[in-house]
Amino acid sequence: MTTISRGFNAEMSLDGSPTLERFMDSDARVRIIKGPVGSGKSVCCCAEIMSLAMQQEPSPDGVRYSKAGIIRNTYGELRTTTLETWKEFFPEENCGPIRYTAPITHHITIPGFLDLQVLFVSADRPKDVRKLLSLELSFIWFNEFREMERSIFTAAGDRIGRYPSMKNHGVFATRDCVIADTNPPDEDSWIYDMEMEGPEGFEFFHQPPAVFPEEEIPKGIIYERKDLIQAAGRYYLANPNAENKRNLKPGYYESKIPGKTADWIQVYYESKYGYVADGKPVIPQFDDTLMSRDELPILQDQPLLIGIDIGGGTLSPAAIIGQRHPRGNWLIHAEVICSEMGLENFSREIAYCLNDLFGGRSIDRGWADPAGKNRDPLYETSILQHLRAKGFPVHEAPTNQIQARVEAISAPMSRFIDSQPGFLVSKRCKVLRSGLAAKWKYKKIQVVGADKYAQTPDKDEYSHPCDALGYLMLGGGEHQVMKGRKAPGQGGKPTRNAYKPRNIF
Repeated sequence: MTTISRGFNAEMSLDGSPTLERFMDSDARVRIIKGPVGSGKSVCCCAEIMSLAMQQEPSPDGVRYSKAGIIRNTYGELRTTTLETWKEFFPEENCGPIRYTAPITHHITIPGFLDLQVLFVSADRPKDVRKLLSLELSFIWFNEFREMERSIFTAAGDRIGRYPSMKNHGVFATRDCVIADTNPPDEDSWIYDMEMEGPEGFEFFHQPPAVFPEEEIPKGIIYERKDLIQAAGRYYLANPNAENKRNLKPGYYESKIPGKTADWIQVYYESKYGYVADGKPVIPQFDDTLMSRDELPILQDQPLLIGIDIGGGTLSPAAIIGQRHPRGNWLIHAEVICSEMGLENFSREIAYCLNDLFGGRSIDRGWADPAGKNRDPLYETSILQHLRAKGFPVHEAPTNQIQARVEAISAPMSRFIDSQPGFLVSKRCKVLRSGLAAKWKYKKIQVVGADKYAQTPDKDEYSHPCDALGYLMLGGGEHQVMKGRKAPGQGGKPTRNAYKPRNIF
């Protein structure tokens, strides 16, 4: 326990940061602030921890007792990022030494007035997670919330409001709450779903972007061509109204985005929901901004096609439903993704999808992993036979070689037909889009020297819909293109600007 040194005063100005001001003024039980890099989110949360401690009702001895949990997804990031931010705001020379045994603890006191214990906990070490689930806390801060598992968030929420106690301190916690800061997560993230649901007692705060793509610069912002920054094949303008700029070096964002990918800029600087790879993407040609559509027409005069990844009886089957436009564009309409589900229930889920999205239309033709032709030893029927018995005319894909599937998916993404990409996908296909954008990846191999990656993609929840897409596109004509033959529905090989530009949809 260490007393704050006389004369120390931690200050933070909210001038130029109205979103942070609203965040600190809110009395919501769960507050989540989303914004770009450098927007002051983490420092604001440090200040809010102390503010909450100051708001605590005093015990009979006049002291405001509170205990905060600060949680980060990994121990390394907790030490090198979260803890360093905290020490910049509450330096050890003024607020006393930090104890580095698990959990890392900073105990700050003002005699006769304040007693604040701050516990730093990572969510990747089993002993820390177990410790978290037994803590008695007043409030919690999740730093970089996008990396957190929902189970940790749910469990941690049960630990707040348990300190101080009436038995030991004569008062209850005044503000038992959860605060969190984050860069935008993926659209298939549980955090995104939670925000869309809008649960009672939750409030989300969105800071303005740090940069705008040229085509999205708001009216009223005056700029010259020389002010634009070129990066990732586009032009951007630093937002003059971005928050926390008074605490950043002039030209901070102008110097940061060159060399970054479009996906990285979208998430960390535009502050939009998006996908960022932590490995080597299998399909680097996919551009979600260019290729995804809010509305994608279902063509009544074109066959409805399906690709299925179910292999030799996996309990994580996936199906992708799409069509081929007469001019050759792929239109991907829907995904059916299941976990811990057998073939019978999976077939039923496909039928539900057809009824809900396609007015009860039937599948005209489909393709699946060739391993599906093998007979089940118990039921003495193959997976493909079972699917056909359920009304899905599914056949073996031409091959299940991974390189062929990757080429079948990526090739149409490099084609433009009437100024439209050769591959278009509905935004309702969240898991597939996430997989194509970043999550279907070659895992990085931990070796000294140049970066190296595994030879085959990771097998996980994102690989199954991507594999299903590969079977769909191989069977639907891309395999013929790869072998040098014209695919059904193609009037020759489409090339960029091959036709007079017009909207074919």
